[in-house]
Amino acid sequence: MKSAVLRAESEAAIQLAELSIQETGADGVYISWHDGHRESHDFGGQTFTVEEYRERVLPKLREPNCYHRPYPVMLSETNQPWWSGNRADPFGFAEFLRQFNERLEQLKKLDEEIAKVKERVKQLKEIGFTR
Repeated sequence: MKSAVLRAESEAAIQLAELSIQETGADGVYISWHDGHRESHDFGGQTFTVEEYRERVLPKLREPNCYHRPYPVMLSETNQPWWSGNRADPFGFAEFLRQFNERLEQLKKLDEEIAKVKERVKQLKEIGFTR
């Protein structure tokens, strides 16, 4: 369940980046960095042209358990990413992730409740209870 939710969040981030590229005319994409990435994912913390991003990076972002996220940038204006982790969150990812984590906790609680109900059903079957 967690893997499916994380995969959906990753795909949502990719789709939001693509939409932002189209709407803003961004010509670059910054890829977030994280510690412990797999060797084939050495692109984290780097900025690519949109074409390079789509050809080289995007397929790897769609691999299972990839935690890198794309952020569109305007390379033509400054040749530097306009977004960084120290600035305001331009796409509202912080709020999105907060809500995502809240829902993930709710799912964990539901999983625990389901496990309790299944255990109770098992106990009732063991003592011969039928409907």
